[in-house]
Amino acid sequence: MEIRNAKTQDVDDILEIINFQILNSTAVYDCKKKTYLQQLKWYEKKIADGMPVIVAESKGEILGFGTFGIFRPWEAYKFSVEHSIYVTENSKGKGIGKQLLKNLIYIAEKQKYHTMIAGVDASNKRSIEFHEKFGFKKVGTINEVGYKFNEWLDLCFLQLIIKKINLILELNQKIYNSIANNFKNEHNQYHKKVFTIFPNHWLSVVCIRIYICCFRISWRVL
Repeated sequence: MEIRNAKTQDVDDILEIINFQILNSTAVYDCKKKTYLQQLKWYEKKIADGMPVIVAESKGEILGFGTFGIFRPWEAYKFSVEHSIYVTENSKGKGIGKQLLKNLIYIAEKQKYHTMIAGVDASNKRSIEFHEKFGFKKVGTINEVGYKFNEWLDLCFLQLIIKKINLILELNQKIYNSIANNFKNEHNQYHKKVFTIFPNHWLSVVCIRIYICCFRISWRVL
């Protein structure tokens, strides 16, 4: 699978994905299908505004797309973006959304944005948990702000402060490197002592397990 910038020829596939969500879910607070011309204008404006539109492609098939835009159209919001990620129904649960979000966070950091915001239907627990795994925090819910499928919808906002997550990731990497280096030194000393006594011992298996433990400890810090 490849994550790449969307092209004009991808608009048809993007349109199919978004229209399915409009007609069948509350992931999009829209009720009417979009036309190709509407979606093309949306894509062209994103590009003109310098905003990313990325797609996940596998064997010539578009499996999902992601984008972001300025959170609100006023000057003071210029460092804040709100993102959207959608994948095809057959592609859910395969890690495609994770790859798209990772790339969007990376792009937002490179473009010097300070925060990313996700507006998620409050009933979509899976999407909320998905964002929380990336460090997004719930910052509030607007009750009964949408109306679709003959019911009122609550909108949950989650936020990621990009500079903070970068500091955490940097600290996490330093801790992991420190643990790995300490283990390597201890392992070398242990290996010299033990291997002369038990040349056929299961040291390789033990090493693998310890490395896994080191990774888990490092990840929990994040």
